Amino acid sequence: DTPGLADVSMRKRAAREIRRALRQGGQYRVVFVITLDQGRVRPEDKTTINTVLSAAREIEDYGVVINQLSGKLHRKLSENETARSELRAHLMADMERMTHRMFLMMRREEIDGEGNAMIADYSAVSALRDFVEKIPPDEITADRVDELNLKAMDDMQKRFEALIVK
Repeated sequence: DTPGLADVSMRKRAAREIRRALRQGGQYRVVFVITLDQGRVRPEDKTTINTVLSAAREIEDYGVVINQLSGKLHRKLSENETARSELRAHLMADMERMTHRMFLMMRREEIDGEGNAMIADYSAVSALRDFVEKIPPDEITADRVDELNLKAMDDMQKRFEALIVK
């Protein structure tokens, strides 16, 4: 678990922490946690995913947890394959490497606004654990992890913003 690159004030520290974590080498199951804005993929989340994938080219398989979904949107995406496919297409458009592994996590009112809170719903925790365990681990070689290219992030984010507007 590392801080996010989307927070401009924390970006340099986040990049160092992500690189440090990956440079330990070994087998990794990589999972990106994103949120949607009004049901749409946020450009900064796509930028973060692409930036990390560009720095660690040995990451082939990864998952995306879409966190804090409203109950209504969670139901729609869970029950409607077309809506889920459209979301996946928007998320993966113009990405460094694609994945089909998405996990939908509903917002939990009982922990909303709490820091480092645990959810009591064992079935949700178990489903998330199963999702992560099904991601094939990638072998990452410590000296093959590059610096995260923070200079390119703003340009990349603008490109993704333009894609979302279309």
